[in-house]
Amino acid sequence: MEKRRLYFELVIGSIGMVIVSIFIVNAISSNFRSMAIPPLILGFGLMNGYIFFLEKRAGFSKKVIWTQSLILVFIFIIYIMYKF
Repeated sequence: MEKRRLYFELVIGSIGMVIVSIFIVNAISSNFRSMAIPPLILGFGLMNGYIFFLEKRAGFSKKVIWTQSLILVFIFIIYIMYKF
């Protein structure tokens, strides 16, 4: 049961990363130039690094982490292609 809960939290964290990355793409693609965009990108990178660190500490295998990462990148690329 504990492992099921960990995988559920992995999925929720992944959905959160997708939502934040979509927000960043929308901020970058808008004509509004702001000094907030570089900190958004930096914060997103730091958040991803920390989430992956926590996933390793939770005991997920590298195969699960990389599979999840590739799925997220694939969703992100599809969104960017749709957006532009």
